[in-house]
Amino acid sequence: MRTGGFPESVGFIEAGENYAYEYLKTVFQNIYTNDIQKRHTIYRETSYKEVVYFLIDSIGSSISARNIAKVLTANGKKIDHKTVLKYINTLVESYLFYKVNRYDIKGKQHLATQKKYYLVDLGLRYALLGKELTADVGHLLENVIYLELLRRNYQIWIGKTDNLEVDFVVKDKNGYTKYIQVAYTVKEPKTLERELAPFNRIPDFNERLLITMDYETGNHNGVKQINAVDWLLDNKND
Repeated sequence: MRTGGFPESVGFIEAGENYAYEYLKTVFQNIYTNDIQKRHTIYRETSYKEVVYFLIDSIGSSISARNIAKVLTANGKKIDHKTVLKYINTLVESYLFYKVNRYDIKGKQHLATQKKYYLVDLGLRYALLGKELTADVGHLLENVIYLELLRRNYQIWIGKTDNLEVDFVVKDKNGYTKYIQVAYTVKEPKTLERELAPFNRIPDFNERLLITMDYETGNHNGVKQINAVDWLLDNKND
């Protein structure tokens, strides 16, 4: 989760992580210069990169252009929400970020607000922000799982059920739906209870997964708990 999955950056690790991060910074700058700046009008590069950093720092969190503009402006970096939205759209178009919409499970309708954004490669996070995993590790694991779901050609949404959230609602090519919660660990009973709570609000009986980094697996009233590494390596999930 620190150096990401670009083959070149992985190859640089033997020489030292700093070489990998310098490579990833170059990748980002090349995308910005060649794919974004040449195709779109960017009024201020510093403001643009502030939006990039905000999105990277908000992996796994529901956000909106208005919220981003409000926070940045409050921090002395004035920007309006329309500009933020424009910048986000360019990042999605250039495949630096993936946008995931919300879905009301009970109402069976797509929602237009509070989207989530996932980064194409987590190595870019550390390269651009220099942040350790620490408290964000759960959201970073969520990003890893999202990218793998994408690779497996699932349609993906963020699930809403009453006032609770299911990390992923996915549908395969045959129209079969699964519900997935992701947590780094659920060893604490309160954490396990919190992660299982959204499943209790789902009215159907489609497959339910709880993916964690814990070695413990099992079944919680129909919710299958599985280790993230095992799930990632299981080709039968394709």
